[in-house]
Amino acid sequence: MLPFIENLRKSLATLTEEQKADNLGKGVQMIYDGCLKSLADLSIFPIDAVGCDVDSQLHEPVSLQPIDDKKLKGKIVSVFEQGFFYEKDDVKIVIIPAKVIVGQ
Repeated sequence: MLPFIENLRKSLATLTEEQKADNLGKGVQMIYDGCLKSLADLSIFPIDAVGCDVDSQLHEPVSLQPIDDKKLKGKIVSVFEQGFFYEKDDVKIVIIPAKVIVGQ
C-alpha cells in the first residue's frame, strides 16, 4: 500500500495549480488524504524531511543539490520518496526511510 500512496504523492507534485483545482485533481488529493488518515489510524506516519538535518535512522540521501542559501547546506531540500514510520506507545519503527536530496 505504501508504494501506491507514494505514487499518489508524486502525481500530486506534478500537477499545476489549475490541474489541482479541477475535479480530477481534487479527487486525487482526497484519495491521498484518505490514505494518510487510514495509515494514521494504524499508527503509521510520514517522516518529516524538508528543512531537517539528515538523520541516518530516518533518511537515506540519494543525491546532492547545489543551493545558494547557506542555511540549507547539509539540510534536506526535497523528498525523492516519502518515508514512513510506525509509532505507538514507546515503540517507534521505521518502515521505509525517506529518500531525500541534500543541499550542498
